[in-house]
Amino acid sequence: MPAEKLSLIRPLDDEALPWLGTLLGLPILGFYYWTMNQYVCQRLLGARDIGTAGRGALIAAALKLLPLFLMVLPGALAVALFTDLNVRTRCSPA
Repeated sequence: MPAEKLSLIRPLDDEALPWLGTLLGLPILGFYYWTMNQYVCQRLLGARDIGTAGRGALIAAALKLLPLFLMVLPGALAVALFTDLNVRTRCSPA
């Protein structure tokens, strides 16, 4: 990878991910993360006994992992499966 692709703070005119997108997108992701942590805590504190608390924690963890399976893995699988596509992506240099 080129060194300029490894920086999290990209220029504002970057086609793939400008720094403004990072600045506006990270609070949305953080809000999702922290509200899911609140969901986990509420499931544990509202449990009737320790067994129910354990099952509630597992359900909440599954819900927290759901975005991984819905957003990240399909893209990673597409990159692995369709290696012979000759399509110019937004991240590739012009």
